[in-house]
Amino acid sequence: MTLVLIAEGRREIGLGHVFACMALAGAGRAAGMPTRLLGIGDLALATMRRFGDAANAYDADEETLAAMGGEGPDIAVVDVRRPEEFDFAPLARAGYLTCALEEFGEGRPEAMVMVNPAPVRAWHRLPDGYRAVLSGLSYLPVRPEYAEVHERARAPMPQARRVLVTMGGVDRTGATLVMARALGLVHAERPELVGVARFVCGPGFTYAASLDRLLAESDLNSEVLTDVPDMWERFFEADLVISAGGNTLFEAACCGAPSVVFWEDPHERERGEAAEAAGFARCFGRGQDTAPVDAARILEDVLDDGTWLAQAGERGRQAVDGRGASRIVSALVGLCGGRE
Repeated sequence: MTLVLIAEGRREIGLGHVFACMALAGAGRAAGMPTRLLGIGDLALATMRRFGDAANAYDADEETLAAMGGEGPDIAVVDVRRPEEFDFAPLARAGYLTCALEEFGEGRPEAMVMVNPAPVRAWHRLPDGYRAVLSGLSYLPVRPEYAEVHERARAPMPQARRVLVTMGGVDRTGATLVMARALGLVHAERPELVGVARFVCGPGFTYAASLDRLLAESDLNSEVLTDVPDMWERFFEADLVISAGGNTLFEAACCGAPSVVFWEDPHERERGEAAEAAGFARCFGRGQDTAPVDAARILEDVLDDGTWLAQAGERGRQAVDGRGASRIVSALVGLCGGRE
């Protein structure tokens, strides 16, 4: 039984699909399954290879797909921006059990199995006709290291907070710059409140030079991180995470780090609001439309509320345990008759 992971990654959509499939590949390997990573878009391939995974471009040729499989039954998981537009037929004809990761709960991919790990309950109302539908944060696909970090005891929170800014692997609107200016304003007003601000910039981030100049002109104690291979450690070290509402919001929760969300796309707003309702985040406006002075006021209030930070961190760990990828793989293997 072979596990094939097909992920799309482009500057205009980010890298969440890619990292999810890389996590599933790790879970498959941990279960003793041969795995194949296939990318759609140059950013997908480059990212997979940058983090040490062998990867090839996806080719829908049925003979090529059939040759990738083992003795069968084989499994193909597809994580793309618009799975309802993806042609699953070549994979099905090549003998694969097909599975789609669907972000928005509104499409109907022609797959056999559906996974929607978001906590937005309205997105879980999918039509009948699938062999299985796996919904909710229990099925969030993250690397196995998150499950290990999830079990660690966190040290007491320092008064000078450690802030991690991670607005996505691309951040096409440059909201990272808004957050850098806002944190600089917080530091100028309350220098004791921000111990360090770390900015994670993915391979598709095009505002690096602007961010470097901005931080160089500020007294903020800051660090820029690129190509981070162990984000779980960065989340574990953070007292507050600032995100755009992608999967990093839930990865941070797994590690006990509360978040504030300045969303980029409307579906990220819905994710952020669901996380706020669950108690492990607070969701505000669209990042690029928020004035730095307004973001600074919000961040100062949140950073100053140690009780909320501690409670939200604990609620996040209750919501996400880091074992979603292994649950997905186990469920798919079970649907194939349990043979690995």
